[in-house]
Amino acid sequence: MSKMNNKGFLLAESLIVSTFVLTVLIFLFVQFRNIMNTNKRSYIYNSVEDIYSLGSIGDYFKTTKKTNDLKNITGAKTYIYGNGANNDICDDSCRNLAEAANIEYIIYTDSDIATIKKENDLPQDLKEFVKRVSTDKVEGLGRLIAKFNNGHFSTIVLNTESESKAEIRPFNQDESIMGSYKNAYQNKVTTVVFESEINVPQEAIHWELSYPNSENPVIAWLVPNGSNYTLHIGGDGGVAANSINASWLFNEFTALTSVNFNDSFDTSNAKEIYGMFYNCKNLTTIIGLTSLNTSNVTQMGGVFEGCEAIKEIDISTWDTRKATAMHNMFKNCKNLTRIYVSENFDTNNVTKSENMFYEASKLVGGNGTAVSGKKVYDATYAKIDKVGQEGYFTDTS
Repeated sequence: MSKMNNKGFLLAESLIVSTFVLTVLIFLFVQFRNIMNTNKRSYIYNSVEDIYSLGSIGDYFKTTKKTNDLKNITGAKTYIYGNGANNDICDDSCRNLAEAANIEYIIYTDSDIATIKKENDLPQDLKEFVKRVSTDKVEGLGRLIAKFNNGHFSTIVLNTESESKAEIRPFNQDESIMGSYKNAYQNKVTTVVFESEINVPQEAIHWELSYPNSENPVIAWLVPNGSNYTLHIGGDGGVAANSINASWLFNEFTALTSVNFNDSFDTSNAKEIYGMFYNCKNLTTIIGLTSLNTSNVTQMGGVFEGCEAIKEIDISTWDTRKATAMHNMFKNCKNLTRIYVSENFDTNNVTKSENMFYEASKLVGGNGTAVSGKKVYDATYAKIDKVGQEGYFTDTS
């Protein structure tokens, strides 16, 4: 009987211990899962789509002149959108944008988010995300922080002082604007379009092209066009050329047939545009070429070199008074018959001009049919490879 009792006691003891161990394991598992979920959430942030969904809210406040409302907030938490909060400053249009972007909360503060980190009335996952954001306060900059309904998060800087276009980074003959997609897609891009906003289609191949010090990103994305692709290059308010070097943008885009600058490419600070369309041998159409500001450009050698298919080039708005290099500018433009320029196509400071029109054999100089416009001194025409002689280009006036 004693043995039976001992067995019963041992069995009960084992059950208690097992239950305790199992309870502890379940508790640890739940805590571990919560930790893992929290960490996982903290890393699902600032995707391209989320950045520009949140950016649309920032743009709205700027375009509706509400920036001053934000500029006057220093440190204090302010809901722009969030479950009917008392200090929600989002109007109906703003709420529609947030709803369309699948946003649950947006918070604004100055760029020092220490105050936000102390808030207790935020959703737990949003609080965890905010704790992981590390920023220093910068004068004139605010910060938007968003939680999306799908568990994503995003945070962007909002300039409350002045707007600036997104600046593209520089490239060279070896580094393509296509980045890691060069080998797979560059020879399949037939059209390039510059955009004044980011609108990346779902599942589209996309990558960043921003200059490191640019406040706003530049994004490139590919859209299928039959068996080929259209390359879109966009930034909020348009794209600014790199002020150090805006050369080689479309170097060796051999399948490219058309470029549309779409009034969305600012070259006013560019000093070099060398080889911009180098060896784009199938290029026939450049829309908005006259929208490019060349007033600060010194190096424009080889800009159209190797553009074998193009027949007309309209650079009638180009100011070349600071240009010192025009060598190879129209070299091997074998089908070029007409160039439009104005009196601002000034070559007085040009010291490097060899092969400017080499093999541009269809251009007609003097009083030929291709040049029924204003005389431009210190310019040259077909087969004359040295600047300094009188010649004619077609003028649009």
